[in-house]
Amino acid sequence: MPPQQPQPDFDTAQDLATNTYNAINSSLSNAGCPGFIGNIIGGVLAGLAFGLSFLVLIFLNGLIAVGSWAVNLFVNLYDQAKQDNQAGINQVIADSMSELLGVEIDPGSLAAGSGAGASMDANLAIGNAIIEIFEDQFNAGGAVTPQQGANNARTFLGWSVNFATSEGFLSICTEMMSLGFLKEVKEFPSAIRQAMGMGRLQRVALQPLIQQAITKPYTYYCNNLFRPTRLSEGQLVKALHNGTMDADTVNQQLSELGWSDDLIEFVLQDFASKLSLGDLMLLLVYGDISQDDVTNNLTLTGLPEDQAALQITAYNHGKEQTHWDALRQLIYTRYRDGYIDEATYNNMLGQVPTFGDEDTVFRQLVGFDQETPRKTLSFADVKEAVVANILPFSYIDTWLQNQGYDTESQNILSWQIMQAITTAEQKQAYASYKAQVLKAANKPVPPWISDAEKAV
Repeated sequence: MPPQQPQPDFDTAQDLATNTYNAINSSLSNAGCPGFIGNIIGGVLAGLAFGLSFLVLIFLNGLIAVGSWAVNLFVNLYDQAKQDNQAGINQVIADSMSELLGVEIDPGSLAAGSGAGASMDANLAIGNAIIEIFEDQFNAGGAVTPQQGANNARTFLGWSVNFATSEGFLSICTEMMSLGFLKEVKEFPSAIRQAMGMGRLQRVALQPLIQQAITKPYTYYCNNLFRPTRLSEGQLVKALHNGTMDADTVNQQLSELGWSDDLIEFVLQDFASKLSLGDLMLLLVYGDISQDDVTNNLTLTGLPEDQAALQITAYNHGKEQTHWDALRQLIYTRYRDGYIDEATYNNMLGQVPTFGDEDTVFRQLVGFDQETPRKTLSFADVKEAVVANILPFSYIDTWLQNQGYDTESQNILSWQIMQAITTAEQKQAYASYKAQVLKAANKPVPPWISDAEKAV
């Protein structure tokens, strides 16, 4: 809604003048000024307030009227210019893009001043035309070899140079034909170049194509041509020690990697393979090296000397702990199996070093192992006991489940038990029991159970 325009109002101006006169006259009277002087000054200022307010209202009204006329005129001219010149402008732009890109652009595919999102089909047509330039030239659809990657790089560079040449030519022609008035058209080639190469989203869209068609294969091509890759520090040290490279060559290669002369010796020692702590301690035990040799070798791995000494001590304690653990396990099994009495058990266990609550926890483990079952009957024992009516039929099912047999295996073993039963009555009773168990579990009843159940 347009703002309300102020209108010249004689009554408003008169009220402002009266209020001004009364305020001035009252202020002067309160200040002790004679009445006639207050009347004169108040009248003069009231007259000025009346005239200025009336003139300002007239001026603002005229200014807004002129501004509204100018805005309406500009909008009408803009709409008329778009309608009258739309086809011609689009034709110029399409011809310019065709000249720059080397591909035919249909003027109907352009936005026509209605925004880039006005026609997604038109956007797709332009995008296809541009992408196909590169796909056709970059051997899209086939394997891109390193040599093809090199050719693609050269093609892309040449296209960029020709694009810049066409850009300059179009800018000169535009400047000449328009006598310097069409400044924006002169900037059009630069805008296209930025849209294709400088915009972040455009780079993301074209990145897979450029990466796979140029960057990767051309990298392989350059690697094969220039062979820039060098061995790592570890590989160089390994080559030195296995005789593949001599010391001078290794030093030269390390220099090319950026190592200074005073650090090369450190690199050679740091990347050299070193014996493990176990190997060093084994050599120490058999007298091949001294403990100082072990310490020196550990310091080469980066350990401070005091930490190296602690690691040697910890290794020795670890070996001792292995034997203590074996002894404690032996004491435990001998006591559990009844080969030693409780006094011997406590005496031997008290000699084993423990830490914290380790002894208490270990004794709880032994007690739990003694108090809980560790063995069960074999299947032959169970079958014999069931056949002899020593164990109920339900025992075999519990035993089979505890042993982890699946349903089919349980049926087969149950069949073996029924085959071992000698009396017909007991065999029929066992078959009836198994049939009820299977039906309660919603499992099929095998024919050999059904037949035995029906037999008299």
